[in-house]
Amino acid sequence: MSFNLVVWKWTEDYDTSAKRRKLKTKYGDVMSAFVESESHPAMCEHDFSSFVADVDSTVGPSVDGESYILEPYPCAIVYNMGYSRVEALVPVIGNLARKHGLTSAEC
Repeated sequence: MSFNLVVWKWTEDYDTSAKRRKLKTKYGDVMSAFVESESHPAMCEHDFSSFVADVDSTVGPSVDGESYILEPYPCAIVYNMGYSRVEALVPVIGNLARKHGLTSAEC
């Protein structure tokens, strides 16, 4: 089994918790839609290259998928990792995502 951490940028209509409450949108809604269609109206296309470079320089790049597998999508990127790596990687990747103005959630 593996763990998926999805990282994305909110669209302007969903970029605050107040806006999401008003639209009655929860992280689970976004993740369910992403699983079904690789998208959700709350997710915008974004250039994740500087974020990915920051992750690589902080935790190191994954060689042959040893630490994680990076799966790019137009509106998100997914870090797929074994459960043994979750405790070490998820907090670091999540904090870097916030630093870059992104958000993350388990999928």
